[in-house]
Amino acid sequence: MNHQSILYKYLASGRLSLVSLTQALVVSEQLSFHKAGDILGIAQSAISSRVASLEDAIGFPLFERQQSVRLTPHGRIFLEFISDAIDLLGKSLEISGAPIEIHRPAVRVGLQSAAAAGPLAAILRRFDAAQPDIGLTLMETDDSDVLKCVRRRKLDIAFLPCRAMTERLSHDVLDALPLWDEQVVVALNQDDPLAAKSRLHWKDLVDREFLVRSHGIGPHLMDLALPLVRQAGEPRHIEYLRLGRDTLLTEVVRRRAVALTTEATLGITLPGLTFRPIGEIPALVTFCALWSRQNINPSLKGLLKIIREMSEAYRNNKADGTI
Repeated sequence: MNHQSILYKYLASGRLSLVSLTQALVVSEQLSFHKAGDILGIAQSAISSRVASLEDAIGFPLFERQQSVRLTPHGRIFLEFISDAIDLLGKSLEISGAPIEIHRPAVRVGLQSAAAAGPLAAILRRFDAAQPDIGLTLMETDDSDVLKCVRRRKLDIAFLPCRAMTERLSHDVLDALPLWDEQVVVALNQDDPLAAKSRLHWKDLVDREFLVRSHGIGPHLMDLALPLVRQAGEPRHIEYLRLGRDTLLTEVVRRRAVALTTEATLGITLPGLTFRPIGEIPALVTFCALWSRQNINPSLKGLLKIIREMSEAYRNNKADGTI
């Protein structure tokens, strides 16, 4: 049997895989199993185990593992050849003349709150800074399908009001973490007489027309507000509209109506629009992160780490980590 046939048999057995060779190359570039794991989105222990199996297969160590990671003389030569081989593999994929389409790793995020400002915006900014090579795909979600989408991994994670999760999550594949509170505010036309007040009361809204987004957080805010408004009387009119957030706020200005929203929306500026806090005691909405424990998207791990760190800082009122 010639050398090429031996190599074919060796590769076909799976003992010498492209996955293990690639991981070994990244370790050699970083001289760190931990950094290689962060780059590849794989647990350090998994990379260490796979590289050890590769070393057993080829019969010599690639790395010296003392206080730091260093290439062995044989490892340096071996991985230089492997690097050249992978470069050739890349060139072979270009023979059609068509560009190679490499899908950027991404995290699919379901939202029910504005991401223009506030805690959610801070989380997304920090993730973008920490993981610039991983995209964030943001999607508006409805309560009717958000849990199903997370379970089926159509969404990697969702941010929604905790009270929207009516199902019990014990013995479920889903996990939830309460994160932050947002104060309910009223959006209104800046020429509305109510805009002259620094803070509104629920009784101020009795004779007003409410515009409500029929999806996302809109119904939850209206459910929260109705008992408080009805203590002073029945609202004049409530209209549920399937509109985007910006379009709804534009309608608030045009129709001189009011809409309930949360602090995160304060980052949205539209001509003629203003916001006012409401209630002697602010009404708060607690937001949660929701994800599936069965989700194997490696990019999600980095986002969850940031979420936990920032949530803890927020709950502890740390000045250097408040979100």
